[in-house]
Amino acid sequence: MRFSSLFVAFSTISIASSAYASAPQQSLAEQYKSCTQLSALKPKETLERAQKWYAESGQLAAQHCMALAQFELQDYDGAASSLETILMSVDQTQGALWFSMKKQAARAYLNSGNGQPAERHLTDALRFASDKGMNSEMVPLLIDRANLYAAKNEHLRAIQDLDHALTLQNTAPVVLERAKVYLKMGDTKLAEQDIRAVLKADPLNEQASRMLGDLERRNAELKAEAEAKALAAQQAPVTNNYYSGGGGGGGESPSGGGNAPSAAPQKKLSFDERVAQARAERAKKYGWDK
Repeated sequence: MRFSSLFVAFSTISIASSAYASAPQQSLAEQYKSCTQLSALKPKETLERAQKWYAESGQLAAQHCMALAQFELQDYDGAASSLETILMSVDQTQGALWFSMKKQAARAYLNSGNGQPAERHLTDALRFASDKGMNSEMVPLLIDRANLYAAKNEHLRAIQDLDHALTLQNTAPVVLERAKVYLKMGDTKLAEQDIRAVLKADPLNEQASRMLGDLERRNAELKAEAEAKALAAQQAPVTNNYYSGGGGGGGESPSGGGNAPSAAPQKKLSFDERVAQARAERAKKYGWDK
C-alpha cells in the first residue's frame, strides 16, 4: 500500500480547519488530489511543486504533499519532519486526520531507523484506536511496536503486543511474527509450535515452510555440534593430573622436575575413580589429609 493511500481523508477533514480558510475548498481539494497522485509517479517534481505551494500559502495540505514526495524519494527523515510540522497544528480532536498523521509519522521514523519517536507515535495511535474500538487498525501498529521492542531485546514486551494482536486478529502473519520473536529469545520450542500451527491450518504457507526448514537445519547443526563435543570428550586421553591442576604448565609433575621422564601408561579410570583420585591428590597437596 502506498504512503498516500492512507491519507484519503486528509483533504476532506482538513479543509474545514482554520489553516485552509483562505483558499476555496474546491480548488484546494483539487490541488491536493493532483499533488498526491503525482507524488507516486514523479516524486522529485512533486516535492518542488509542494515546496513552492507551501512557501506561498503555508497550508498543511502542501506540507503533507511534501511528506508524500519525501517518502517516495526515501527521504524518511524529511518525511518525518514534515509530518511533525503538521502534527503541531493538528490535535487529537481532529480524529482521523490526527490518527493518520501519527501512523505515518511512525512509519517514516521506522523506515529511517529512528525507534524512539516511532514508538511514541505508535503508542499514541494505539491508545486512540483502542479508545475508538478500531481493532483492525490496532493489529499492524502492535506488530510494528513489537518489532521495535524485539530490536531492543525487550522480548517479553514484544510477545505481549503480539499476544494482544492475536486476540484481535488470529491470523498466520501475526503468529509468525511471534515465532520470530521466540527465535530471537532462543526459545525454539515455542517458535516451532507457532510455525507448525500455521502449517497445520495452511500447509502451503511459504513463509512458515521456510521458517520451519531454517529451524530444522539449525536444530540439526546444534545436535551435530553437541554430539561432536561429546565424542571428543570421550576420546580425550586420561592422565594423573586430569583434575588436579592447571592443565599443562601450571600443574606439578610427579617428580617435581620439569624434565621428568614420561609416566607409564595409566589404566583408564571410570569417572567416579578419576574424581576420587583428584580429591585425594588435592587433599595431599594442601594438607587436607592431616
